[in-house]
Formats: sequence, C-alpha cells, structure tokens
Amino acid sequence: MRRSGNEPLPNLGAILRQARREAGATQTTLAIRSGIPQPAISRIERGAESPSFERFGHLVSCLGLRPSVDLEPLPYRGDPELLRADARLDPGARLVSGFNTAALARDLRIGALRAERG
Repeated sequence: MRRSGNEPLPNLGAILRQARREAGATQTTLAIRSGIPQPAISRIERGAESPSFERFGHLVSCLGLRPSVDLEPLPYRGDPELLRADARLDPGARLVSGFNTAALARDLRIGALRAERG
C-alpha cells in the first residue's frame, strides 16, 4: 500500500480496513487473531477511535503485514533568523527555547484536534 508524496494521508482506520479486506478477513476473524474485540476494530476502522501505533502494528501483523513509516523532510525548514538567534544562545537557554517550541506545537495540535472534533 504505497502512496505518492502528493496524496493526503489516510487515517489508520482506513488503512486497516483496506488491509483487512485485501487479506480476505472479516472484523470478527481479525478480532479472534488479534485478541482485540470486534467492536474496537469497528471503531478504529470508522475513525471513531485512534489506535496507538503499537496497537495498529499488532492488528496489521495479524493480517500478515509489517507496518512501516516513511519520513520525508518538510518543505518548510524554519525561520532562518530564528534559527540563527537560537544558535547564539547558551545550551541552557537553547533547551528552554526548545521546550517552549514543543509546548507551542503541542498546544497547536490539541487545538487542531478539538476543532476537528467540532
């Protein structure tokens, strides 16, 4: 199940559903193989539940597949002026800056997830 770089990323539930169907397995069969209840598999496939990567990996391995992740660099590499400013900081201040950036990214992600859920 390879994607080109321009396609939107499908959710893990859609990937699981496609893999299960291609393997010729029902949700019940996958539940028996994996030990994960069929209603949970249904919720994952519908997108009502987001599995951890570990749980997703377990489910697809029960279909005879090995999950993999391809990482590609993003086109945006950051603000060069901010990068230069961070490079001038001492290691402790750079660490604090990194924590602040991570907290901002977390807050933005949480806000996006809340907006997505309505």
